[in-house]
Amino acid sequence: MNVGEIDASDDAAAPAGAAVRRRLSRGWIITIATTAVLGLCVGVIAATGGFRSVAGTGPAAYRLGDEISSAEATLVVERVAVMDELWGYGSSPDDTKGERVLAVLVDVTNLDDEPRLASSSGSLADIRLQHRPDDRPTVSIYADDDFSVVTLQPDVPARVLLTWVVEEDEIVDGDPVRLVIPDAEKNDSTIFSGETLWNPLDPAGVVSVRPEDLGPGSEDGRL
Repeated sequence: MNVGEIDASDDAAAPAGAAVRRRLSRGWIITIATTAVLGLCVGVIAATGGFRSVAGTGPAAYRLGDEISSAEATLVVERVAVMDELWGYGSSPDDTKGERVLAVLVDVTNLDDEPRLASSSGSLADIRLQHRPDDRPTVSIYADDDFSVVTLQPDVPARVLLTWVVEEDEIVDGDPVRLVIPDAEKNDSTIFSGETLWNPLDPAGVVSVRPEDLGPGSEDGRL
């Protein structure tokens, strides 16, 4: 090509390059706009609880005195207290180690049509302290020295006491104790004819309460 002559290929390339640049610019603008809109939608949905069915919200929250439905029963946590000793309920703290007793008073009614042991799956013995999920409570009928076996009769209200031995500094004054209330579903056994099983479900709720400090406790075994 001689000096001063114009290469036709250069003229063709220039518009093509500009078109490519325009398409890239439009692509970036669309991407940024789409990201912004999606981010706004996510924020709105999360703020209004739209993801709860996917992510889950955990067990329902309850307070002292609330009625809770759980595993074919209703129960109400009436009182929570900590003391040096509680006579007659099967929990024996060692005062030389600074141990105390945490007591939870529960009113419960078995709604099933059959008697049910408190030790069965999803029942009272499966109530847990949230910070000690592996420790089962001792369960006894309140104001009754027999704590070996507790049987809940159908439609008969019962007042039950749950106790744990705790460390002296485990229950700090003013800090709430969280009780995880179990749930279970009754099913017929596939192995033994006529037998029923209670299969555990997700917890029915969590009760948060600040325990009363009853000091040394009372000798009559009453809260």
